[in-house]
Amino acid sequence: LSIGVKRNIGIHAASGDMIAHFDDDDLYAPGYLAFMSTRMSYFEGATALKLSSWYVGNAEVGAFGYCDAARLGRRRHMSRKTPEVKIGLYSFGFTLLYHRQVALQLPFGDKNLGEDYDWCIALIEKFGQLSLALMPDEFGVCLHVQHGDNVSDIDPFVYTDVPLKEIRTLKVVESPGFPSFVKLAELVARVEEARQGGILPPKLAKEARDAGIISDEDASERGEIA
Repeated sequence: LSIGVKRNIGIHAASGDMIAHFDDDDLYAPGYLAFMSTRMSYFEGATALKLSSWYVGNAEVGAFGYCDAARLGRRRHMSRKTPEVKIGLYSFGFTLLYHRQVALQLPFGDKNLGEDYDWCIALIEKFGQLSLALMPDEFGVCLHVQHGDNVSDIDPFVYTDVPLKEIRTLKVVESPGFPSFVKLAELVARVEEARQGGILPPKLAKEARDAGIISDEDASERGEIA
């Protein structure tokens, strides 16, 4: 079954009024659902809500950034109707929230990629622009994690890099998984920095192998393991 069909099955099986999308590899702040549903009520006529911008953590390079397709578009003199900007705004459905009733009227397409984008566009076409509220993440309630096996490429939508010091001020730091992710990101950054100066010290190489950042084969080829 495709992701779209699985979404439809879940929607039919649900008993609540609201449906929320989550990515199992992303981090969400405590109280995220209450925050998002309350915010949606601020938008008159909205039957769905998603973040139009969000923070991202790249576990492969130990770096953080902020994705904002709208501001990237303005920087490049492109309107929100430009295909590149629309993809950034209406894809990446890991923060999509909507009323179950509207999804019963408008099911997701039978596909594994882009079903969230198609659904958002179809919602607007059927119920009008105000039916889908777009909201920038000003408080850091979600951290989208990149790890090399993501289905979608986030890099074209990164508006700016964000230092870890700023990331630590966001709401998402209260997520139980945040300390582990930051520890991993800091380890990746240490590995990258050490490799720029040569091979990894044995202790750091072992720590990186134990964390799954580098393989024994990679370390052996670089002379970092006997």
